[in-house]
Amino acid sequence: MSELPPAVAERVRELVDRGVEVWADGDGLCFLAPPDVPAADVRSVLRTAREGLMSLLAGGKRLAPALLIERGRVEYAGEPSATRTLIFEITGPLDLAALQAALTALVARHDALRVAYPRVGGGRVRLVHPPMPVPVPCFDGDEPRHPPRPDPGRPPLLTAALVRRGPAAHLLALTVHTLAVDGMSLALLLEELGTLYDAAEAGRPPALPEAPSSGRQVRRERAYLAGPEAAAAREYWAVRLASAAALRGRPGAPQDAPGRAGSVPGKAGHVPIAVAERLMDAVRARAAAEGTTSFAVLLAAYGSLLAEVTGCEDVTVAVPIGNRWHPEDEHTVSGARDLLLLRLALDGSLPDAIAVTHRERREAMAHGRLPFEALPPGVAPPRRPGRNPVFGAVFALQTFDKPLALRPRRPSVTLRHLTEPPPDAGIDFKLILWPQDGGLRGELACDGAAADAGDLPGLGRRYLAILGELAERRPGRIRPEDVRGVLQADPAVAEAVLDEREGRVVVYVRLHGGARPAVIDRLRRGLSAYHPAPLLVPVRRVPRHAGGGADIAALRRVPVTDPATLARWEAELAARARTAVEVEVVPHPIGDDVSPPGPDRREPVAAQQVTVTMPACVPEDIVLLDRFGTEVVPRTVTEEDRAGTGR
Repeated sequence: MSELPPAVAERVRELVDRGVEVWADGDGLCFLAPPDVPAADVRSVLRTAREGLMSLLAGGKRLAPALLIERGRVEYAGEPSATRTLIFEITGPLDLAALQAALTALVARHDALRVAYPRVGGGRVRLVHPPMPVPVPCFDGDEPRHPPRPDPGRPPLLTAALVRRGPAAHLLALTVHTLAVDGMSLALLLEELGTLYDAAEAGRPPALPEAPSSGRQVRRERAYLAGPEAAAAREYWAVRLASAAALRGRPGAPQDAPGRAGSVPGKAGHVPIAVAERLMDAVRARAAAEGTTSFAVLLAAYGSLLAEVTGCEDVTVAVPIGNRWHPEDEHTVSGARDLLLLRLALDGSLPDAIAVTHRERREAMAHGRLPFEALPPGVAPPRRPGRNPVFGAVFALQTFDKPLALRPRRPSVTLRHLTEPPPDAGIDFKLILWPQDGGLRGELACDGAAADAGDLPGLGRRYLAILGELAERRPGRIRPEDVRGVLQADPAVAEAVLDEREGRVVVYVRLHGGARPAVIDRLRRGLSAYHPAPLLVPVRRVPRHAGGGADIAALRRVPVTDPATLARWEAELAARARTAVEVEVVPHPIGDDVSPPGPDRREPVAAQQVTVTMPACVPEDIVLLDRFGTEVVPRTVTEEDRAGTGR
């Protein structure tokens, strides 16, 4: 593209950024443009840039738009933190030719593994290469050999190496570039690799559906960024981060304050962290008692550690998330991992740490679709040159534990090690955890600017101690006066009853004008300041005596203990059969990089509709909610519906 005038090259890049795909066919150029890009404009630019584009696209290459998240990371693609290596221990017979064929087929299936990012005009574009072989060099020995590091300028972005330890014992190392693969993609790739290996060994076609187009994911991102939801998210983050404090280092370490500018950096390093199974069981129990997830408890301990070490009571922590906002994205391989920024205002009070973390995560996720690269300008706190301007700490809980299944000849495959990179450039602290043996293992790292490597063993022990304190601490009781203060301040509330037992808080509320989702969400946010996840149950008539222990988060049970209502309902149920009711479920893209399933996580689903069983008659004074707090209007499934849908 160097032979193109800069203005023409910039117009080509702008077209690709707007969603236009371009490829060569014989002596001509072809393109695919979204509806909002006039075809005449594309033809005009391509005629002007024809010679340079024909050279760039020779050999079957294709220019394609990239996610904003991917484009933002291209400039850092050469950093050590840009790759991940998985090492598998394989016991049993292994067909090397089938393995190489499976890896080659895997790269051919997914464009993301065959991309390069050449500079065109004032930025970089996504250049998809044609399918290519994936070599698997084989070595003899006992220790794993790392594959060649994937080069973002020369695909493929997946490399492999195999160590032969004996006739039926191997170590397989796979290295992927994070430009192409995030944690959710990695799990998908390993599942498909097992299927492709089975097919190659058996000499038959693989039973895999066509891979989704990454172009559709890009077009959905563009539509979101141009809409009102993204505008609201920009406004939220501008307010939320504008007054965020900079993370300071330990006493004596280089800090962002002017008085510390001349300090000598310490030595970077990392130490292993092991959360024992018994402690992890206690964490899960505490999370359940608090109405939140294990992720919130683990992050609360990390935030408390940072506050204790640095003296900062206001810490902004970056959490990697899988940027999946559409059912099809669940099966798309891409480097869509984004960063969710959680501003934790922890004053050293452990009883409040979980509630603060839970509430902040919930608020952030409501606006988390906005890519990190699209954050509005001016949100950065003052930081020293070379430091990340928005956050100084990273926390990642990898729920990735996907096995590599090579089934036909039954070799045993286990994930022996997942190498994690050092902290990204400009990040002070990083804690990453992943499942192992019923507990968690991981690494705590620093880059030397906020702490010295010699401090890390003690910091690791302190993290486990704080986590233990949080896990063993009983949840605080919510005060009725706090609830009354929130409810009385909202003009939509007509009547309310508080029910608290065994750490579970339920607020029954009757609202003026019915159970509007916006009002319910507003009340829930207000109550969460005093309890991590109070269950807010809108009813048309507040029960005189709340209680009874019904699982009010489930659709099949309704929390009513009014004797007259229950008697009438039971009589109606005795007279009527049960039927099926359709309930819409909206998938929510919290990926494997964020948290395990929990009460506030919307599980990804392949379909937009699911069928649940409920009573044919629903008492008219009850508002049914799905588990996300949205009122459900049942629709009876008729026999014609069943015939049409195959149910």
